[in-house]
Amino acid sequence: MLRSVFTKRAAVGALSVSLVGIAFTVFAQNKPAAPNPAVTQPRQAPPANASQPSAPPASTPQPNTSQAAASANAQPAWSARCASISRQAPLECTLDQQVVVQATRQQISFISVRVPGDTRQPVMMIQLPLGLYLPAGLTLQIDEGKAQVLAIQSCDQRACYVGLPVAPDLLDSLKKGQRLNLAMQTMNREPVTIVHPLAEFGMQYQKIQ
Repeated sequence: MLRSVFTKRAAVGALSVSLVGIAFTVFAQNKPAAPNPAVTQPRQAPPANASQPSAPPASTPQPNTSQAAASANAQPAWSARCASISRQAPLECTLDQQVVVQATRQQISFISVRVPGDTRQPVMMIQLPLGLYLPAGLTLQIDEGKAQVLAIQSCDQRACYVGLPVAPDLLDSLKKGQRLNLAMQTMNREPVTIVHPLAEFGMQYQKIQ
């Protein structure tokens, strides 16, 4: 009988240890990840001689890059707006467009063309989804024109970013073009292209130039 009591107590003890282990595992899985202090913020890597415009945060969770690009469509028009920090300050104007996944309405890319009030020289910020093979960079091409390979400058927990000044020839191509192709690679080296329509770019840009 003493052996039976001992056996029951051992079984209860083993069950308690097992439940504690399960509880600890669930807690560890649900515990939010601590922020990575090494994550680069998008404003820390501006393009040369150009300041980066602000970009809205990407939707979370991030969609699968290749699947999202295959089922994405752009918003119907480019959105133009101007504002100033005071009556005496010059207007800061931006023209932007986002591409979203049709099924979930999650944003996968965002382009903002900003015209600073002081220099009036446009700069472009491109926001890309996470999960990219960074060494491949971003290939920018308007219609069937010359492709331009750009470095992906920074990433944070929301997205990756590319910034560049908009030279006169690039601006002219944006005004006359039909589509802006953003080509990149996923972490598995699969090619992905996101298309931003340019049909209304020229008309909307007249409002901010």
